[in-house]
Amino acid sequence: MIYVGIDVHQKTTTFCALDDEGRMVKHGKVATGESRWMEVVSLWPHDQVDIAVETGNMS
Repeated sequence: MIYVGIDVHQKTTTFCALDDEGRMVKHGKVATGESRWMEVVSLWPHDQVDIAVETGNMS
């Protein structure tokens, strides 16, 4: 399983992906928007990804 946390801001979104062992497998920053988020989570099979989104005005 891959766990992806995303922090949404007006122009960019920061993300970090961890594996089952808690090791960071990918991190970075993308432009804020659904298409860019989908590019990140599509790196792994959809049934092997859980996503956590920080709540706030932009999410």
